[in-house]
Amino acid sequence: AVVGKKEQLRQNDNTLKPLLDIGDEVVAAWWNPNLDAKRQGKASWYPGRIASYKTVGTATTTRFYNVKYDDGDELDDLEDYWVFPKEDYELTIKFEKMGWNPIGVRRVFDKGSSDRWTRDVGWYEVTVDGKERKFSRLTDAMKGIILFEFLFSRKW
Repeated sequence: AVVGKKEQLRQNDNTLKPLLDIGDEVVAAWWNPNLDAKRQGKASWYPGRIASYKTVGTATTTRFYNVKYDDGDELDDLEDYWVFPKEDYELTIKFEKMGWNPIGVRRVFDKGSSDRWTRDVGWYEVTVDGKERKFSRLTDAMKGIILFEFLFSRKW
């Protein structure tokens, strides 16, 4: 499996999910803590940055992020399932609005996993030169296809 700069191969189920660092640009879920302290209602999504995080678990790791939103609000202990790299979030929204899937990129889920990211968000796979490549980020999967086509296509 291909593992990018900020990715980690999941130890328990051979899937990928992004590991975000302090300062990374994200789009994260937000609930008004005065109205929905338990975060059970519908989330709104806003841009921000990772302020800090903690990693929980050994066999299956989950990160809980503290996010500082661009409007100055902050929310702590957001499970990784609720926090997306900004580039990936924006690309996904564009593709959904257009009703188009990136050519050559497959989104894969493990519906049997206890990990919410793996089960509900998934990872991306591409076949390059007959080999299966796995990426936690859509942007990395797309770059992988473009780079391969550029380097190995006889068309240029």
